[in-house]
Amino acid sequence: MVDLLISVTLEALFEKYSIQGNQDWIVELDSSTAGMVFWRCMIFIPYPILHNVKAYLYAKEHLVNHFVKFVLHN
Repeated sequence: MVDLLISVTLEALFEKYSIQGNQDWIVELDSSTAGMVFWRCMIFIPYPILHNVKAYLYAKEHLVNHFVKFVLHN
């Protein structure tokens, strides 16, 4: 399921911003305990790629929500 989420997200990055994602950019953090599941997945896009104007706009916090909605609705 996690692999599917990562795959869909990287595809959306390419479709929306023409950024060819890389699995090496993905960091998965699992801080789960016996009583709680707490998992995070972060994508670190290298700065030379973010320097591209469209990609840089994605990095702005107010547009992250827009990107997540884009991924979920496509």
